[in-house]
Amino acid sequence: MSIGIVWLILNILTVLQYPVPWIDEVMFTDPAARWALGHGFNSTAWPTLSPDAPFAGYPPLYSWLMALGFRVLGVSQVVSRASSMLWGLLCMPVLWSLCGRLGIRSWGARSACLIVVFCGYGVSMSYRSGRPDSFMMMLALIAAWWALDARPVARRFALFLTGTAIGLTSLALLVYIGLATVFMLAWKRGSGLDRAVALGAGLALSVGLMWAGFRASGTWESFVWSTQVQSGKGLLACLASHTPYDHRNRLPKDLSLVPIVIAAVWMRLSDAGRRHEQRYELDSALGFAAFVGAGMILVGKLPTYYSWMVYVPLVIGLATTWPEAFGRGARDILAASLVVVAVLVGLPLQAGLTLLDLGNRDPRAAEAFAIRTCEPGDRAFTDYPAYFVVRSRVQEVYTPGALGWKDERWRRGVELVVASRGTAGGFLAAMGGTWVPVDSLVARARSPLERIFKRPIGLGNLEKHYDLFAFRRVH
Repeated sequence: MSIGIVWLILNILTVLQYPVPWIDEVMFTDPAARWALGHGFNSTAWPTLSPDAPFAGYPPLYSWLMALGFRVLGVSQVVSRASSMLWGLLCMPVLWSLCGRLGIRSWGARSACLIVVFCGYGVSMSYRSGRPDSFMMMLALIAAWWALDARPVARRFALFLTGTAIGLTSLALLVYIGLATVFMLAWKRGSGLDRAVALGAGLALSVGLMWAGFRASGTWESFVWSTQVQSGKGLLACLASHTPYDHRNRLPKDLSLVPIVIAAVWMRLSDAGRRHEQRYELDSALGFAAFVGAGMILVGKLPTYYSWMVYVPLVIGLATTWPEAFGRGARDILAASLVVVAVLVGLPLQAGLTLLDLGNRDPRAAEAFAIRTCEPGDRAFTDYPAYFVVRSRVQEVYTPGALGWKDERWRRGVELVVASRGTAGGFLAAMGGTWVPVDSLVARARSPLERIFKRPIGLGNLEKHYDLFAFRRVH
């Protein structure tokens, strides 16, 4: 409980400051927000979808749950990120109990496992935005927990329901669970086939339900197209077509993953005298991470916000060695040091840099900016960082995703444009007409990273802050 309380405090202090709202968060929030506000279950943030058709950009379960939160608590960035944090918090007791089922009896080892998992760089990204990743992680942990349950009837029924929820949440998660099931069947030499069948039946039902629903609403083709655009070409498809492989948003840039991988390999190579069951669990984790990670990269992608798919199993595998490992000698001190590094470069680094740069990430300043610039009857075009503060203050909101629509008539009705420094010119040109600046919210000083490194260092959203300019159309 104390781990959860400290985790909550650290996140609550910084969750609105980092990351500044970004494209994925807006795209997953928008259909839920529009539904909650009475505009229908559609979206003006997805370039592959028409705003006049029911939302078909992604499996619908997560958006339904988020819409329920918006209905009760209102549409805001707080509610969007609180939902992700809620699923992350619910992961903790599941992971704690799963560790027990895997033979990790020591409370110290279990506590350390939770700390390392939830302070990880990629994992913390998963529960600090409106994406469904922390919900996906919770479903994966629940599936693993039930797979180890000794009651066959309850286990099969629970895995069937979990499989259905998985398919209705994310096709990437469906692929991940499929790869994980194949690996575990091979690792255990066919043992657990009934588990795979129950889980597979739930996954099949979810696909059937989505097919029927999207076909009935006339959006099946849009769903397929949107899925193809999001997935892009995996490494296997690039190799087969002899096209260059674009690693951006396809490979994990997870600062915590590298030291954990090194620690796991090091512990396995220096396992003399370790019990057989410890070696077995660590070997299983390493094999799982290698097989599933490579599979996700080959057929699709494994970006930073999916890195939990290999990071969490590796940490659990490492945790099986902790009761008798650390402190016995130099080899274990090295492994322990790597684990500490994995923790420090995750949530503590993110929170620390955020706290040092609060002046440029203040959501209250963004709210005040929106109050000064927005009018209730506006049809606004807004860049992603301003989405939440503009959304609840205008009649309609469009985002850069709308620029991909074939029908451009909506552009003539836009009266307000809120854009970042580097995008304002292009957005105003796309809207057409004459515009005048009305307000701005710009950075007051360089961020700590900019002062130290004098240039961007590739940490993406960690380096971004509010830098907004508002323009109004001249009639």
